[in-house]
Amino acid sequence: MSSTKASPPLTILFQPPNHIGMGHINRLSAIALALRQAAPDAQVPFVLSGSSHTLLESLEIPCIPLPDVHELWSVESPLIASLVGTILDRLKPHVVVFDCFPLRPLAYAAIARGIPIVLCLREMKDAGRYFSEYGLPENAIRTVIVPHSPREMGLPGGLRGKVIFVGTILRRTRIHPSLVPEEGKPHVVICGGGGGNPGTPKFYDLVLQAITEARASRRLDATLVAGPLFQGWTRLKLIEGLRVIPFESNLPTLLATADLVICQAGYNTLAEVTALGLTTICMPVDNTFDDQFARARELSAVTPNFEVFSNSDPGELAKLMIACLDRPSSKRVTDEISSPGAALAANAILAAAQETAKTSKRFRIFKPAQINPFGLKRFADDNEGPALVRMARRAYRQAVPLDVRLRLHLRLLRLIRRDPGL
Repeated sequence: MSSTKASPPLTILFQPPNHIGMGHINRLSAIALALRQAAPDAQVPFVLSGSSHTLLESLEIPCIPLPDVHELWSVESPLIASLVGTILDRLKPHVVVFDCFPLRPLAYAAIARGIPIVLCLREMKDAGRYFSEYGLPENAIRTVIVPHSPREMGLPGGLRGKVIFVGTILRRTRIHPSLVPEEGKPHVVICGGGGGNPGTPKFYDLVLQAITEARASRRLDATLVAGPLFQGWTRLKLIEGLRVIPFESNLPTLLATADLVICQAGYNTLAEVTALGLTTICMPVDNTFDDQFARARELSAVTPNFEVFSNSDPGELAKLMIACLDRPSSKRVTDEISSPGAALAANAILAAAQETAKTSKRFRIFKPAQINPFGLKRFADDNEGPALVRMARRAYRQAVPLDVRLRLHLRLLRLIRRDPGL
């Protein structure tokens, strides 16, 4: 009787950035949960710089923390290169998934090992600058998942044929019964997303001043969700009767109790308030790559009871708050929110991982970081120059791991940019 050895489970490694907001972690966790539902045996570990703020733990998603020091994110850092190399060699992922801003040492270590990369990429305010500063080699990226409707994104030519538009990605979340606010006393929820934007303390102060003015003519109950990345506690001017929550892993349940939500225009926050049909005042903040103003305007044009406020006068904001509370509500009564985008993204990633599992034996044939992931024709200069130069060039490629070479070449490119005469 012959027995067939069972194939090892697929491993998909996720790496979201984690310094300003929670949208990146929320988006990739939504995909990871959908992927786990589509392939229950699949492993979906996360690599995270710093803490997951209990979010991943609450979802029972394994997380490998890296030191939360910005200087260590450099491709040239020997410590971070050693850490991410060990993670890849131990986990042997079939695919690595990044969200918008890849951790470059991990990305180049994956490239050196021939591991396909899937990039989840939302629309950027300055696509040219983004790809100049954060772009990866186009032939290393297997798929680009875009979490909104089809539109022009300024993608390089080599990526346009790899794009899959999946629409809004929203984590499937149960809406649990919550405390009901006092009868006849509207509940206002203030949310600044992850709380890490430099303008968030000013945003909170403006809203709290407006609530104080609105209370002169209207009884209000208020809750502020500061966000796990908020650092401006000493500058926050609290008001009487305000409930402050540093972080809520099931934010939609809290939002569902609101008669009015006042928030910034982060991707995940707006996805949740629109899924619940909540009356919303949106106050976008400026970001280098995320155009919150465009996102807010786009939603305002098609969403009832969704107002965009760009003024800095608390009195005007107080008037808008009262006007919004006086309107008929369009809140949806539901016990769950979700969107098909997460499942579509999970299917695309699963297909990439399955293809890798079928066609690649890289971890049996090659030593870590010693492979040529782009094929034998990668080096066009193999037959150029004198014999001695060709021999030295080949010896260098054989002796030095590819991820080390990539770091050296990147450093040289940076030197050339500083001094074009080199």
